[in-house]
Amino acid sequence: MPTENRTEDAPPAGENLARPATSHVANRPAERFLEPWRFVLVATAILLAIPCGIAAAAPGWSGAELGCLICLAIFVAAFTLRSKESK
Repeated sequence: MPTENRTEDAPPAGENLARPATSHVANRPAERFLEPWRFVLVATAILLAIPCGIAAAAPGWSGAELGCLICLAIFVAAFTLRSKESK
């Protein structure tokens, strides 16, 4: 029966655990914050929401509310759709 109680992935007790803070990032390729097509969707949603939002402030139901909902859908789609590279 072994006297030492440790798992396979645990380092030995005397091993130095210090490593550079960027060691886990060094092997990954550079990632962009927003892919170009996502940036276009976000910019379109924001630019269309400005005039629709101003007109939607008027009382009553009009097409501006529908425009605001479409802009919201575009904004949500920019962050929920998966790109071909990530599949």
